[in-house]
Amino acid sequence: MTFEEILLQFKTAKPLLLLRAKNAAFIISFFQKVFSDANITTITNSELRSKLEGYMEELSYEERDEELEAGTLFDDFSVRAAQYIDKWSNSGFLRKYPNDEGEDLHELTPDTIKALKWLSDLERREHVGTNSRFKDIFFKLQKMIEQTNEDAEARIEELQKKKWAIEDEINLLKSGKKPSVFDETEIKEQFYDLNKMARELLADFSEVEQNFEQIRKDIQRKYTEKDVAKGTLLVFALDALDDIDQKPQGKSFKAFWEFLMDERRQQEFTQLTERLYQLLNEHNIDYNNDRFLKHLKRFLHVSGRKVIDSNRKLSEKISRVLSEKNLLERRRAMELIGDIRQMAYSLIETKIKDDDFIVIEDEPYINLFDRWEPGEEKVYVVKPKCTSC
Repeated sequence: MTFEEILLQFKTAKPLLLLRAKNAAFIISFFQKVFSDANITTITNSELRSKLEGYMEELSYEERDEELEAGTLFDDFSVRAAQYIDKWSNSGFLRKYPNDEGEDLHELTPDTIKALKWLSDLERREHVGTNSRFKDIFFKLQKMIEQTNEDAEARIEELQKKKWAIEDEINLLKSGKKPSVFDETEIKEQFYDLNKMARELLADFSEVEQNFEQIRKDIQRKYTEKDVAKGTLLVFALDALDDIDQKPQGKSFKAFWEFLMDERRQQEFTQLTERLYQLLNEHNIDYNNDRFLKHLKRFLHVSGRKVIDSNRKLSEKISRVLSEKNLLERRRAMELIGDIRQMAYSLIETKIKDDDFIVIEDEPYINLFDRWEPGEEKVYVVKPKCTSC
């Protein structure tokens, strides 16, 4: 990145703006406690206000200069908590949207999640799992090369090697050899990495949903532009939807959702996570009662459902925008018809000569149920009445 690009990031990037805020420690510690530590992704406005009020009382927190308006510094914690939440929502640190009952819900924005994750990565870890990390890299590299090789003979050779290795291991186990298993260190490494990947996955969902929201805003902005034809707006909207489906992010999400909705996979995932925590307990491994993985399936379903709902809302938005455009066109047509009617009424008492009329060569094509499409144009030729015919 160049100097100018980095400078722009410091001025505009929301994660950096959050970290540079005067009360950053207060904001981030509260978000960490309410959302990350409690494994909560969504919370109601009333509950969030109550938790913030309690947190301010717990810290005996006093605002620094310019955090809130000067006139609010003597308000009680409940009033200031509400003002803080509004400010954080307007600043892009919190997302606010109504539920079906009209009550406001709040979530951390993807930018805020990035800031929390970066601070979490700064913490000194007791153990860094270099061994498990390298093995993951090695196996993923190996799989990528294998799965992109179109040479059938080479694939057969690789599969034969795996087959022989599996058969050798089976024979050794049958002969009484003790199976090779993870030791306590490897279990800790794998558990840490699984938790880290799972939390990053939830953060990715939030970003995907935000991308849908941006497309909705783009369509709304396009709609407010003057002289935008309905056909043009439709093409823009459908291209945006197609872009989502064809981009790697959209393809990946679709494949994931199908995988998550598979009942057999759900049962298998539940059994695996239950066995994981049983394993941790059997080896007396302290995991700080972190049961995030145990509830991951539910978190993923909730977050994934919001992405699906965002897509549905996007489709509804397109339909509503097009309907509004059609309504405006009909209103304009009715206004023109009304103008013609008034002009006709004004000529009722006027005597009109035959020379004032024109005659259409053929019968005009009129279909009240026909809708005009972009690019179509019907032309009718008219000429003065022939007096010599």
